[in-house]
Amino acid sequence: MPLSIRRALRLGVRFARDALMDPHTARPEFEHEYPTSDAARSIYDDQDLQRAVQAYRFFYPTVSMEAIFHGSREAGVEDGKAIMVLAAGPRHVGFTVNSDTPYAACVLDLQSMGPTVIDLPPGPYVGMVDDHDHRWIGDIGIPGPDRGEGGRYLVLPRDYAGEIPRDHLVARSPTRRALLALRAIPGESGTEGAMEALRRVKIHPYARPDAPLDVIDVSNRDIDTSPLRWEDSLEYWRRLHAVLEQEPPREEFRPMYGLLAALGIERGRPFAPDRRMKRILEAATETGLDQMRVEGFAAGRPDLLVWPDRRWEWIGLTANPDFESPSHLDLQARDRWFVQAIGASPAMFRREPGGGSIYFLAAHDESGAYLDGANTYELRVPLPVPAGLFWSVTAYDSKTRSQVRTAQDVAVLSSLQRTFEPGPDGCAHLYFGPAAPAGGERSWIQTTPGTGFFLYMRIYGPEPASFDGAWKPSDLARVDRGPARARTISPAALRSISTPDSIESAIGHLRFHDGIPRSETAARLYDHLDFVHAQNAYLNGLQAVSAYAIRQGLHDVGVRDNDVLVFSRLMDSQSLFLTANCDTVYFWSTLDLSAGPLVLEIPPKTLGVIDDMWFRWVADVGTSGPDRGEGGRYLIVPQRYAGPLPEGGFYVFRARTDHALLLGRAFLEDDDPAPAAARIRRELKIHPYVAGGVGSSIGAYLRGEGPLGVLGAAARPPRFVEGTGLVMNTIPPNDESFFEMLDAVVQLEPAEALDPEIAGHAAAIGIMKGRPFRPDARMQRILSDAIVVANAAARTIAMRPRLAEGFRYYGEQSGWSNPLFVGGYEFLRPPPHITSEGVEQAPSAGARALDARTQMFYLATGITPAMCMRLENAGSQYLGSFYDADGDPFDGASTYELTLPRGIPAALFWSLTLYDNQTRSMLQTPQRFPRAGSQAHPSPAAVASEDGSVTVFFAPERPQGVPEGNWIQTVPGKGWFVLLRLYSPLRSFFDKTWRPGEIRHTTPRVSA
Repeated sequence: MPLSIRRALRLGVRFARDALMDPHTARPEFEHEYPTSDAARSIYDDQDLQRAVQAYRFFYPTVSMEAIFHGSREAGVEDGKAIMVLAAGPRHVGFTVNSDTPYAACVLDLQSMGPTVIDLPPGPYVGMVDDHDHRWIGDIGIPGPDRGEGGRYLVLPRDYAGEIPRDHLVARSPTRRALLALRAIPGESGTEGAMEALRRVKIHPYARPDAPLDVIDVSNRDIDTSPLRWEDSLEYWRRLHAVLEQEPPREEFRPMYGLLAALGIERGRPFAPDRRMKRILEAATETGLDQMRVEGFAAGRPDLLVWPDRRWEWIGLTANPDFESPSHLDLQARDRWFVQAIGASPAMFRREPGGGSIYFLAAHDESGAYLDGANTYELRVPLPVPAGLFWSVTAYDSKTRSQVRTAQDVAVLSSLQRTFEPGPDGCAHLYFGPAAPAGGERSWIQTTPGTGFFLYMRIYGPEPASFDGAWKPSDLARVDRGPARARTISPAALRSISTPDSIESAIGHLRFHDGIPRSETAARLYDHLDFVHAQNAYLNGLQAVSAYAIRQGLHDVGVRDNDVLVFSRLMDSQSLFLTANCDTVYFWSTLDLSAGPLVLEIPPKTLGVIDDMWFRWVADVGTSGPDRGEGGRYLIVPQRYAGPLPEGGFYVFRARTDHALLLGRAFLEDDDPAPAAARIRRELKIHPYVAGGVGSSIGAYLRGEGPLGVLGAAARPPRFVEGTGLVMNTIPPNDESFFEMLDAVVQLEPAEALDPEIAGHAAAIGIMKGRPFRPDARMQRILSDAIVVANAAARTIAMRPRLAEGFRYYGEQSGWSNPLFVGGYEFLRPPPHITSEGVEQAPSAGARALDARTQMFYLATGITPAMCMRLENAGSQYLGSFYDADGDPFDGASTYELTLPRGIPAALFWSLTLYDNQTRSMLQTPQRFPRAGSQAHPSPAAVASEDGSVTVFFAPERPQGVPEGNWIQTVPGKGWFVLLRLYSPLRSFFDKTWRPGEIRHTTPRVSA
């Protein structure tokens, strides 16, 4: 994938991505030539990205110059206070800095210094002054007006209007800071003599000739004067904004300032991009840098090659130091220069004999392949080289664009340092590779496997043969390394266990120092890790927060722990419960086990489950429990309870949490809920267990096995609260308050009740038992972002499951799904098969089906084996559908129909219920009970067709001719989904010989 497309994908800029992939079809959606909101957002993102890339490339020289200033300051050389002198080597990071000649550099702070004098003695000096935008002000020394004879140069501030002395060579800087860059060419006294020549240069304010700047030798210090640390991150823009604040605006830059202002980067305005703009600016640095690298090393221009039969290239493609031609600004040449070089002077671009120097670039070998540090290359240089002064070849790291840094600590071969003897072919033979070839050690530069490199060949004082083709070096040719060296670990293996210094990743550009993360990379990764932990805390904590939300919702309407909420006249759509139904009489209770075990006396003819506060199954009660619908006494024991238990008379179960949920249902009798509701109120009991009481023999007491409890004490009925018509909310939140509720349940329950892996994710974001949850501003930002993604992920898993998840009960061609047939009630294995031989357990994969668990608890409450067992005439089965036969979400303004074939496999009854996509609770319409089914209460039973099938319609108005019981009302503007419930399912459901139709869009037939 092209880099720019990858950047756009990472940014999420849809239009930018589409335009890059197919410009003929990329136009976003418009309505009557007006952009839709999505189109407008896409175009704004694309427009800002394009502006940012253009601005990045244009202002790169400015930021590069600021990096030189910054590196000088880091080396202890303050602006306008001292001159830095340097005998450069591989330890000094700077774009294509060389070791041929020593350097002097000084940041001229003209705002504080005023007019500044550069007193240059006679000598072999080559230098220039560039402004803060890396634009040329003037040359000094041999290429300057003094022609090496020395002179006094006066650099004036932009707005200086005072007296100008006639005996000075005057230049004016348009910026408040400028850079003097100077080299001294070594003579017979070598590098030390050149360093001494640099120390003789004097710089002082014009008004203070008695106060020359100090000279500081930084040759032995690690220095980085490159923008590498900023060029592909948000820091690039922060540094650019700082320059805008420091320097006066330039009239010729006004169009480019306009691009920056559109991005929120403007002089006099704080740099404070929002989250969207940060992503755009970061993507622009990466895309812009990629584009500049292409210009630097793969330009493809016809004026690129020095000789038509060689791969050597001109580095400078124009003679103008500001890259201006008579008709335009040569942006390609400008990008090419500044992505790999610093300073710009006419003397560096001359293509004529005489003073100055010329530069040739080699980035490819003779075959056209880029130079690779793992290979060994030979370069043949015909002798003598047409250089009036000297010549050199320097190797640069392609990533840092600075001298290669290896154990050899050498990056240059120069005629100043040694005399090259010609071989039989009249050429000096130079070598570049990870190991020196036999006999070539003195003419070899070491390279690093896995790192690209390129060469600069410099000719100082070029003679005519340098230009007319009478002399030219060979291309680089790969050569054998000589005898193979014994290796214990292959380079491929080393690469597989190593971390590059620069990595493009889905979360941005990552930078390392030989495997150690740089500070900005570490900060980015910790943000990402906390983001991941927060998402996992949501996805893995969803079931606990759902359980807590039920308890909180009950408390909010006055239903205390151990009270019972009963829906005597059925639940309707007024209350928010995840996919509850209006077919059965519900009763709910949150059980408080913190003081000890509780006794539950369950009435007959009920179907219920007890789950702990992490929605883990504790026990079935009633029809699917051990009492088999006859009623019975259950003892629910907290995990930490160590007291005596009864010898008999109870069904005993342990819960891992100090609270638990009792969810029960009872069925209508003759389409009437009243008998079931009365039975629940009359016979359901919840009370503390009396140790040593009923269920424990006196003999056990006499044997010292526990206390003798009160005998014959009557169990009091719990407090009942009527739920029908009650408005309440039990839905877990999908904003930052989710994490507050997760913390609440962690604090409520024993630490050991939480799986350690889930606890680890929660603890990583500050949620830990016994500690206050107080996220700082950084963590709040991360949690705010994470909840958006995590909720979207859960909603996608729940409502748009991939085929690979295995949720689709009838395969790819059907929209009906059930996650419990993938992982069972524990989400570890599918439910067992019931055969004539007995129960056949499915093998466990040893891994939890996390997506199945997410779908289940995003949409529903309660978990029990009875919900997913393949047992005929027992329990119930569920199928959900979230989109129509064409794969489109259901629209409340449209009409749909569903046909259930003859022989619906439900021995007790069946029903269809509609739910609101957002709340996942029953859809609120004037119909009140959004259901259809075989029961005649609380709405008429569905009527079968002559062939025995049942067709149900979903529409905002009842279609003409459709019985009331065959229609479920929908709401225009509101999406919905549907659950099909089969109570006491039959064989044809499990062997799939019966299957529901798909829900299809149909033409509405409105009744009179």
